[in-house]
Amino acid sequence: MSIYQSLSVEKHETRLLVLEPAPNKTDPLKAQLQVVSLDDSPDYQCLSYVWGEAEKPSTITLSFKDSTKDLAITENLGLALQGLRPPATPLTIWADAICINQDDILERNNQVALMGPIYKYASSVTAFFRESDGGDAENAASVISIIRAVTANPDHHFVTTMEPHHPEEIRNLRAVFSLMSLFRVEWWHRVWTVQESVLAAKLNILWGGHSIPFDDLRPFCFALKQHRRLCCHDFEPVEGTNLVWNVERQLSIVEHLVKYQQRSGSLDWLDIMADFRYRKATDLRDKIYGLAALSTLPSEFVNYNLSVVDVYTHFALMMIQNSENLDVFSHIFTTVPGAIYHDKTPLALPGLPSWAPNWSLELKNASSDLWKHRHEFIEAYNASEDTKAVAEYLGSGRIRLRGVVFDKVAKVGPENTQPNVFMAYLTGEWEAVAGIGESNTLETAHVKYGERYRDFRRALTWELGAVRLVDMVGDDEEEEVQEVKGSRRRRADDLRDRLTYEVWRHEQPILSEEDMEENGEILRSVSEQDVGYLTGTIEQLTLGKRFALTEAGMMAFVPAEAEVGDPVCVLFGGKTPYALRETGEEGVFEILGDAYVQGAMDGEVVYLAESGGGIYEVSDIVLK
Repeated sequence: MSIYQSLSVEKHETRLLVLEPAPNKTDPLKAQLQVVSLDDSPDYQCLSYVWGEAEKPSTITLSFKDSTKDLAITENLGLALQGLRPPATPLTIWADAICINQDDILERNNQVALMGPIYKYASSVTAFFRESDGGDAENAASVISIIRAVTANPDHHFVTTMEPHHPEEIRNLRAVFSLMSLFRVEWWHRVWTVQESVLAAKLNILWGGHSIPFDDLRPFCFALKQHRRLCCHDFEPVEGTNLVWNVERQLSIVEHLVKYQQRSGSLDWLDIMADFRYRKATDLRDKIYGLAALSTLPSEFVNYNLSVVDVYTHFALMMIQNSENLDVFSHIFTTVPGAIYHDKTPLALPGLPSWAPNWSLELKNASSDLWKHRHEFIEAYNASEDTKAVAEYLGSGRIRLRGVVFDKVAKVGPENTQPNVFMAYLTGEWEAVAGIGESNTLETAHVKYGERYRDFRRALTWELGAVRLVDMVGDDEEEEVQEVKGSRRRRADDLRDRLTYEVWRHEQPILSEEDMEENGEILRSVSEQDVGYLTGTIEQLTLGKRFALTEAGMMAFVPAEAEVGDPVCVLFGGKTPYALRETGEEGVFEILGDAYVQGAMDGEVVYLAESGGGIYEVSDIVLK
C-alpha cells in the first residue's frame, strides 16, 4: 500500500508531516503523514528552504496508516528537518518535497495551485539557512546581537563621530562579515521563497541554531538605510564590501511586496514578474508557477505536463487577453550578447514565439536593478490612443493583432548592452548618428539651442524629465505613497531639464551672460542628485536599446538587435511603438521589442490612420 493516497481537490486536502522528536540532532528522521483539509483549519508550520543539489543522500522513514516507507530526500531537506526537530515533542510541518507526491503530475499541479493558502494559513513559516552558509552558532549569535541593538535604538548612529551611537560591536569585523553572509544565502535568490515569505503570517529564519524573526530584519534594514542616506554617510565597516547595498537590496523588494499585499489584496502580475525576474528556479516553469500565489493566476493554469515554451506562450497570451493591452511586450528584452545577463545564460529558448517574453533569462544584479521598474515608465505613453488589444491565437505560436506599420529604421547607432556603461561616450556616438556630432563642445553652443539638439535630448530621455524613480513608481518608506499613473509623469520640456542635461553631458551648462542673469537661480538649484536621477532615467530606458533614425527622419530608440530596414509599428492596445522583423511572409513578423519613436508616442499614428487621407493604414499584423 502506497503512503501517498489521492487528495481531494474539492476539500482542499493536503498532507502534513508529523516529525517525531529525537534527543540527538543526528538521530534518524522519522515521521507520520497525515491527510488534512485546509477547510478544517489544521495547526501546522511550513518549511521554506532551498532544494539544492538533486542528489538525495538523506533518508526519512515515513508512516501512513499501515504503510511504512524509507524516502530518499535531499541533503538540504534532511538538514532542515534535523534543525527543526524538537528533542521531546512532535512537530507538525508542511514540506513540499515530502507532502506532495512528486511523481504524480496531476497532484503536483493541484498542490502548487494550493500553495498560497498552505503558506498563508500556517501558524508560522521557518526559512532554513544552512550552517555552511556562514551561519555557525557563534556567527549567528553575533548577527542577532547587531540586529537587536539597532532595532532597540533606531535613532542611534552607526559612526562614532555622532551622538548617540551604537556600541563598538556594530563595527566588529567578524559580526559584519557574518551579517553579510546572512544576506548572501541562496534562499534570497530563489523564486519559490518569495511567496513563501510574503504570505507567511509569521516568518522566522533558522540559521546556526538560532531563530531570527523576519519582523526584526525589516526595521533593522530601514534604520541602516536611513542613517546611511541622511547622516552616517561614512559607515562602511569593511572597505569595498558595500554592506549597506547588500542588506538593502535583499530586503527592499520583499518589504515592498508585503506592504503592497496588505494594501491592495492582489498584485499586478507583470509587476511581480519584473520585481522577481532575477530569481532562480531549477524548473524554468517555476519562474511563473513559483509566484502564482501572489496574484490571481487561475489554478488550472498550473500544468507540469506543459513544456517551458508552452507555459511562457500561454502566459503571454493570457496577459494580453485578460488585460486587453500589450504591456507584456515591454518585458521582451534584447538577446544581443553583452553584459546584461550571466555568462552561461542561453539567450534563446528554441520554439518560443517572439511575442512571448523569455522569463528564463538570468539577469545580472545591475541589469535587474535597472530593468525591474522600467515598465513603469511605459505608463507615460499612449501610442495606440484608447484602442484595445484583441489577440487571436492562430496556433503554431502565431497571434493576429491589429495595428499600423508606419515607418522603417534607416540608420542605427551602437547598442547599449552594458549596465552602468559610460553613458557620455555612448551618447556622443548617438549624437553623431543624429547629425549633431559637432555640437558637444562649448564652441558650437549655438547649435544646442536648435531644434535638433532639443529633439535629441528629449529622445534620450524618452521625453521624461530628470525625475527620481521613486517619484514615478512610489516609495513605500515615505508617508504618502506616490502613484505612477497620472500626476508623477513629466515630459522633458522645461529649462531645468535642459540645464540638468547639459551639466550631465558637458559638466557645465551652455549659458550666455544674459541667460545667466535671467536663469541663474534655476541653474544653482540643479544638484548632483538631479544629475544622478537623469543618469538613472537614461540608463533604464536605453539599456538593451540603440539610437536610430527612421526613413521619415524620426529620432528613435529601438531594440539592440534592430537593423536598417526593420519596420516600426503601433499595435492596438500598445502604449509604445514596436520594432518588427520581416519574415518573408506577407503580413507576418517577429517582434523585437518596444521602442521610442519621436512624434509617435501619443496616438498620432492611430489618429492619422483612422482619420483617412491614406497616410497610414490599419491592417492585420501576425506575429510569430
